[in-house]
Amino acid sequence: MSEIKSGVKVTKEIPNPMQDSAEEVATNSQSQEPNDSPDVGSAIAESKKYRNRAQLAEESLAKLEKKLEADRENQMAEQNKWQELAEERALKLKEQEPVIEAATQQIATYRDELLADLSEEDRETFGDLPLDKLKALHTKLVNETKSEVVPTDGTPARTANPDNKSWVDLSDEERRSNWGTILDAYRRR
Repeated sequence: MSEIKSGVKVTKEIPNPMQDSAEEVATNSQSQEPNDSPDVGSAIAESKKYRNRAQLAEESLAKLEKKLEADRENQMAEQNKWQELAEERALKLKEQEPVIEAATQQIATYRDELLADLSEEDRETFGDLPLDKLKALHTKLVNETKSEVVPTDGTPARTANPDNKSWVDLSDEERRSNWGTILDAYRRR
C-alpha cells in the first residue's frame, strides 16, 4: 500500500498470507516424488462412483428445473397472467420452428428416397403410408427383388473336376484335356 505524505511517496509492503501458502503448496506438490503409485483399481472405482453421482445429480437437476417451470406456469395461470404465458410459449415455439422445419424436410426427403426405389404403381398405392410402415415395406420389397436371381443360361455349370480325381491319378489324355483347369486351381491357391 502506498501513502502520500507531504509530497513524498512511501511504499509499504503488506505480506499476503494467501500467496505464501499457495507458493508453499505449489512447491510441496512439485517436490513430491512420483514413487507413490496409487492403486489403479481403487482410483477407477472412485472415478466411476463420482461420475455416477454427477449423472444422478444432473438428472435430478433437470427434473427439478422442469418441475419448477411447470409450477411457475401453473402459478401464472392461477394469477390470470395468460398473456405473458402465451407470449413465452410463442417465443419457445418460434425458437423451435427452424428445427421442426429441418426435421420435416429430412423426413420428406427420406420418404422420397424410399418411394423412388418402388415402381410407379407401388408409389401410388403405398405413398400415403406412415414412414415406419413405408420403411418396413420398402425393405421387404427391395430385399425380395434382390434375392431373386434370374438364370441366364439353361445349361448347368461344369465343375473343373467332376470325378473329383487327383491330377496324379488322371490318365495322360485326361490330364492334357484338363491341364488349364489344373493350373487355374493352383493359381487360385
